[in-house]
Amino acid sequence: MERVAISIFFIAICSLFSWSQENNVLPPLERSLSIKLVSNSAKEALKIMEDQGKFSFAFKTDIVDSSHRLSRTYQNQTTREILDDIFQGEITYSNKGNYILLKKSPKLKVQEVIIEGYVFDLTTGEKITYATIYDTVSFTSTISNEYGHYSLKLSNPEEAYLNVKKIGYRDTSLRIAKSGTEIISIRLQPLNTDSLVSYDKDSSYSLSKIKNIKFLKISDERKANILNFKDQLKTKLQVSLIPSIGTNGLLSSSTAVDYSFNIFGGITGGVRKLEIGGFFNIDVDSVHYFQIAGFLNAVGGYQHGLQFAGFTNLNYDSFKGGQFSGFLNFVRKDFHGIQASGFGNVTLGKFNGIQAAGFFNVNTNSSRLIQLAGFYNYAGNNSTGIQIAGFMNFAGKNFKGSQLAGFLNYTRKDFKGIQVAGFLNIASNVKGSQLSFININDTISGIPIGFFSYSRKGLHQIELSTNEILPLQLAFKTGINSFYNSFIGGIRTNRNSAPIWAFGYGIGTSVRFSDKSRMYFDLQAMSLQQNKFSDGNNLGKLTISYQYQIKKKFAISGGPSFNILSVKNASLTPGIKLVGITPYSLYSNTFAKDTNVQMWIGGHIALRLF
Repeated sequence: MERVAISIFFIAICSLFSWSQENNVLPPLERSLSIKLVSNSAKEALKIMEDQGKFSFAFKTDIVDSSHRLSRTYQNQTTREILDDIFQGEITYSNKGNYILLKKSPKLKVQEVIIEGYVFDLTTGEKITYATIYDTVSFTSTISNEYGHYSLKLSNPEEAYLNVKKIGYRDTSLRIAKSGTEIISIRLQPLNTDSLVSYDKDSSYSLSKIKNIKFLKISDERKANILNFKDQLKTKLQVSLIPSIGTNGLLSSSTAVDYSFNIFGGITGGVRKLEIGGFFNIDVDSVHYFQIAGFLNAVGGYQHGLQFAGFTNLNYDSFKGGQFSGFLNFVRKDFHGIQASGFGNVTLGKFNGIQAAGFFNVNTNSSRLIQLAGFYNYAGNNSTGIQIAGFMNFAGKNFKGSQLAGFLNYTRKDFKGIQVAGFLNIASNVKGSQLSFININDTISGIPIGFFSYSRKGLHQIELSTNEILPLQLAFKTGINSFYNSFIGGIRTNRNSAPIWAFGYGIGTSVRFSDKSRMYFDLQAMSLQQNKFSDGNNLGKLTISYQYQIKKKFAISGGPSFNILSVKNASLTPGIKLVGITPYSLYSNTFAKDTNVQMWIGGHIALRLF
């Protein structure tokens, strides 16, 4: 039994110590006190509060009246509440470290009003943080702090009522005096379950807007001012120097206006007609018709109209109209219109219109667009239109239209139209044509025109052949049957001299006669070299060959050829004359005493492997 008593005593001491430590962490004005005054003077009351609250008061002795005696009891009330009751607005107080500074309240002007106090939950009695208290006429407002305290000064109030809003609570109207100082405790009624569901739905919309502009690092107070309003306030005009310093004060982010003029920068709930900012404009919700800023426009809601910024436009919803900036345009959802910037454009939703940028354009969703960029265009989903870039065009899925690039075009899936690039075209299934130095595809219904074309389901053929000039010749044909490239090598050995090597390139096309037979037409150019690669000996050939396919991957072919051989006499070696390798000549002539040209008709036979 004795051990139990000791344990209870120990727990009680620890709890008391913990409460004391927690209480001392709070600012002196927010520490809870329980005191009893029995005919004590105000100075004596202050001393009692100092001893219990573990803080000190600092004041001029003449501002505290010691003649008046106080007899009252305070149970678990904050220092501020006790001071409010003792001085009734005649003294002001503020925290300075562990001190409370007391000063004589300034004399108020006629019809000037100061209202202060705490905001409480009517059901639980707990203090409510970040409740919005405002005058609907002047838009003067304040917000309860992290301890639930508020203070509001009004000049010449036209109405004797204030409105109080807090998410999850019923809106409350507060009647106030026409002048002077009032200490008023505000008690808010929590919403019932059905009302909370509706309120949560509305607040989730506001919350999404806050998340849209989260890069601005909005303070808890401003977030609360947005979330506390189920419906935005509305007024004709806002003029601000910087956010919160202007005609709408702290309510600017919860207020939609017709016209907004921000000398340096400002924040509004939304704009219905026109907004101009010297440096930046920030809008929580929608903006319509015209917006211009020297540096930045940031809009959390839907925008319709024209938007201009010297540096960047950031839109976190859909946009319809024209967006122009010196550096970057960004739209998180759908865009319909024109985006133009000196550096880049980015749209994450569907795009319908024109993107023009000095460096890059990016669109990640299905779109109908024209993209013009100095360096790079990207269309991430199924798209239709035109991409023109100085370096590269990229389509993440299907693309229908035209891709024109200085270096590379790439379409990850199906492409319908024409690809033109300075070096490389890549696509999966192509319904159309490719024109580049290198073309790569899975299948193509049109013609790939370039130095090298590869189609996975097209023509890949190795040809081993012989003809009257080169007894052994090897060629690789790649592309498709309607247009292919040939890469050729050959050799002619000589008993008394060095061999003659041949290297060449060709293009060709074929016509299908039946499942096993085709006719091929090839135009080829080869260089013949015997001693050094600088020898200027060239052979041109036009060949016609009939192919018969014996097996699935094996065929034989043969046919005539028309040949033109150009030989430089300076390249001839003793013991053999290159002009002598031709079987006969239909035409032979020497030009400028240096170059001999011969023409003849020959033939070839070949084995072909697929």
